[in-house]
This record gives sequence, structure tokens and C-alpha cells, in this order.
Amino acid sequence: MLVAFSSEARTLSLSDETAVYETLFETINQKRFGLSDEQIRQTRDPFIKIYPDTASKEGEVKREPAYRLHGIFNNRAKINDTWLERGDMIGSYRLSAIGHQDVTLASPSQTLKLTLSSKGKNNVVVSFK
Repeated sequence: MLVAFSSEARTLSLSDETAVYETLFETINQKRFGLSDEQIRQTRDPFIKIYPDTASKEGEVKREPAYRLHGIFNNRAKINDTWLERGDMIGSYRLSAIGHQDVTLASPSQTLKLTLSSKGKNNVVVSFK
């Protein structure tokens, strides 16, 4: 029920105005129905990027792991807990380039650029001249 207020509402008697508010409160107090707990559990996460080759027959989604660049040394990059050289694979990505502060991971459908974090005191840059 929609109740509209206008300048005419100011001329209502106290009992009429009370009735209008009671109608509003009744409308507000009506039980609202949303999704059940089961429907919420079955809802897919809208923030997962689904690639055609990662969906299983049952419709489950394989999540791509998060990649984090921890270090670069001697033309090698430490991504997550693994030291890799150019051309090595990690997940569905190939390490295609190693820079001074970043690396590039490439798959047939996507390219990722990982950069060393400048936060914290554990990052050490070693350069030879």
C-alpha cells in the first residue's frame, strides 16, 4: 500500500492522521520474504571469473589461485613459494617476462602483471653494476 502525503494531509483530523500512521506501521511490520538459507548457499560468487576450460561437468568452478610476487633475483622470480625462470609454468600461466620490479604471466586468454610490494621492510633490492 502506498500512502502519499500532500498539503491536504495537514487538514486531517488527529484520528485520521493516526490511522494513516497505523497503516504505514502495519505495512512496515509485514514479514518480508527473501532467499532461503539453501538458496543463498547455492548462489554462485559473482566475483569469480569463470573461464570456459575451468568449469567442471557438475557446474563447479575451479578458482584460479592468487599469485603474489615475493622476489626477483638472477633472472628468476619467486611467485608464491616457487622460484621460476622465464618460460616456466605456474597454474595455467607461463612466466613470459621478468623486469626489475615486476613480472608478466600469460595464458591464452589473459595476461597478469605482478609487481613487488613496496610495503614492509622484508623487500630487498640487490643490483650489480
